[in-house]
Amino acid sequence: RTRVACRDCYVLGRCLMLIMVKPDGTERRLVGTIITLAEHAGFKLLRAKRLRLSESRAKMLYKEHWLKSWFQDNINYITSGDVVALEFDGKRDDKLVASIRSTYGLDFRRNTIHCSEHEDAEYRERLILFL
Repeated sequence: RTRVACRDCYVLGRCLMLIMVKPDGTERRLVGTIITLAEHAGFKLLRAKRLRLSESRAKMLYKEHWLKSWFQDNINYITSGDVVALEFDGKRDDKLVASIRSTYGLDFRRNTIHCSEHEDAEYRERLILFL
């Protein structure tokens, strides 16, 4: 499948990758490790923000999944502790995301990081996390 340039490539003249470290990652103090892995993969950290998501913001973040049986469990989990939003210069790297999840993830829900499924979701999620 051919990927087209994301919205930020047109708006900002560059592509951005958003990674959110989930509560299991922040509790295990993996934020620095994840930043280092991304930097070693060639990404440059542009900004970071630590926050605790409210239930309403979490529901906006995961709105694509609202009909899934695990939706409310996921909302309960993602609001249970701090998350860290990381914005990197560069287009999403699926291999990096998969590597972090397979190395540090604990299970389906506690998989250490959230990374948007597509560019439109990433744009919306960036607004939710950084505003």
